[in-house]
Amino acid sequence: MSQAPNVSAEPDDVELDDVDDYARPLIPHPLKDRTLGWILTIFGGIAFVAAGILTIDDWKLAENPDYTPSCSINVFVTCTAAMQSWQGKLYGFPNPFLGLAAFAIIVTTGVIVLTGYLPPRWYRLTLLAATTVGLGHVFFFVWTTIYRLGKICPYCSVVWLCMIPIFWYQLVHAVQSRAIPLPERWRGAIVRNRTIGTVVLYLALLLWVFIGLRDPITQTYF
Repeated sequence: MSQAPNVSAEPDDVELDDVDDYARPLIPHPLKDRTLGWILTIFGGIAFVAAGILTIDDWKLAENPDYTPSCSINVFVTCTAAMQSWQGKLYGFPNPFLGLAAFAIIVTTGVIVLTGYLPPRWYRLTLLAATTVGLGHVFFFVWTTIYRLGKICPYCSVVWLCMIPIFWYQLVHAVQSRAIPLPERWRGAIVRNRTIGTVVLYLALLLWVFIGLRDPITQTYF
């Protein structure tokens, strides 16, 4: 008597990275490709606009040191301190220039995904790696804001807030599609709890900022 085939096993000739839908039914409420596309497009677009405004203000400030940027509201909420610091030109040119290029790529990728085409695995992992580096820069700029400047740049903050879902949902998608291999228990937990993960990341960032800047916040508004 011949043995029945093991239907629970995954076929050896299936490329899971190319056939993501094969893996997704194993997880309730998986992250859809279009959802990822919308996140990259919307948050990347918002960050691109913020970087554009910072670029214009930085240009005007370089031409006229007495210029007051549009994001300078009071002594605490101001972009001037960040623009005039060495951290504001980390690579020898204004940081927003780098943001314009990076977020243009993110928005373009999001639009491509929305058309129904999912870029190959190597591209998605490269973009995720670049986004991870960008998130590392965000942590450095937040640290600089709290412990060196003592002032907060509103448009910079917009970029920080946009980077969280851009990074997190790329990571979730990579885990879900097995582009990043993880044990099934971890894989399912990350995908199922992606919204909770987003909230936790936002709360961690906001608490860090508010606790670190509690003294200037109190002095300015209370």
